[in-house]
Amino acid sequence: MIAKYDEFEGVAKSFNRMADQTQKAFSELTEQGHQLEAVLQGMDDGVLAVDQYDNILLFNERVKVLLQNSGLKIGEKLDGSIVLSQLAGYLREALETDSVVRKEIKLSNPERIMTVYAAPLNAEDAKDGGLLVLSDVTEVRKLQQLRSDALRMLRACTRTAP
Repeated sequence: MIAKYDEFEGVAKSFNRMADQTQKAFSELTEQGHQLEAVLQGMDDGVLAVDQYDNILLFNERVKVLLQNSGLKIGEKLDGSIVLSQLAGYLREALETDSVVRKEIKLSNPERIMTVYAAPLNAEDAKDGGLLVLSDVTEVRKLQQLRSDALRMLRACTRTAP
């Protein structure tokens, strides 16, 4: 009878050790998830990841603001508007070429210019998905245009000066 008790005690200890390790791993994964969420939400750029079927895996709130699309949902397709279809096309191009694709898109209401980076995800669990990063470069482009206009005016003034 003592031998069976020792066996059960050994199995119970092993089971408890396994449960502790599982709990620790789960806690670490949860913490990593919270850290990733904090990084994504703290970014000024919009971030959106999709799987091989264009289903949305994750995104930050900034992408909703930049795209003026509050209807984005995890698990749904990256479509439903001209802009989303355009973004899906950039991702397909990145996947086909296995490289980062950089494009600019112009949005209206209000008029804005976005730089879009599309890149393949090379993680095993991403199943050939892709990542989009959107940056609002409207103000930068306006400042570049002002600078260009000022230089043009300055050149014109120096040519006509006596």
